[in-house]
Amino acid sequence: MLRSISGASLAVCLGVSLAACGANPAKPTNASGQIVTKLSGTITEPVGMPILNAKVTVMAGTPSERSAVTALNGKFLMLDVSGPQTVAISADGYGTVTRQITIEREFVLDVELQPLVPTADIAGDWQATFEADPSCSKILPPVALARRYRVTFTQQGVSLTVRFSGADFVGNATFSGSVHADRVRASLGEWAVAGPVERVAENQFVMLWGDLSLKAAQSFMEGKLDGDIAAGDQLSSFSGGVMGATCSSTSHHVTFRR
Repeated sequence: MLRSISGASLAVCLGVSLAACGANPAKPTNASGQIVTKLSGTITEPVGMPILNAKVTVMAGTPSERSAVTALNGKFLMLDVSGPQTVAISADGYGTVTRQITIEREFVLDVELQPLVPTADIAGDWQATFEADPSCSKILPPVALARRYRVTFTQQGVSLTVRFSGADFVGNATFSGSVHADRVRASLGEWAVAGPVERVAENQFVMLWGDLSLKAAQSFMEGKLDGDIAAGDQLSSFSGGVMGATCSSTSHHVTFRR
């Protein structure tokens, strides 16, 4: 026997979920009609910094020995895993974490991994020297081959704020970075965004641009700038960068001293 629904009841049903009207909501299924189950989450280190390429492995369960890796934002996704699971989360330079979980339909697994080596404390003022790759001497004017600045690191856990001073900077001179164990990284500019631009004379500018990487230590750090050093007499109205001679290299030499 069919159950009738009055006009008023129908109006209510149209405004709420089907479950509220006595219907069963549809469960997500795949092409074979099987119910789709999902394991997802975010893998971070202390202070919420996402970890790229962390490995999430189903060690035991249905199915077993499946894995996924995290994206740049630390997120991962694994489909068609269900029931009781033993999951291991690992990443280079971090301790492995194991979790016992049960997946009925969807399960969100957020895990924080601890670095195996304590995070270096580099907060404070440093004297930085940027030396262009030797091959740049054929491209850049002498003034751009070696520049010295004061660089201040403000550190919150693994997150860094990198501020350049001690020269006549034009535009932004503050950038973001991170420190993982004894590895320091910072992005000095990005696509269409200038790195630190110094006015070295009335109509002469020098710019650093690229990825800075250093090996952290108490009073001395050494590393490289993978990117560009540019020198010229004009600034781009688009990016704020220097228009002129540019030398690109993966190994401009960089040193930091307390």
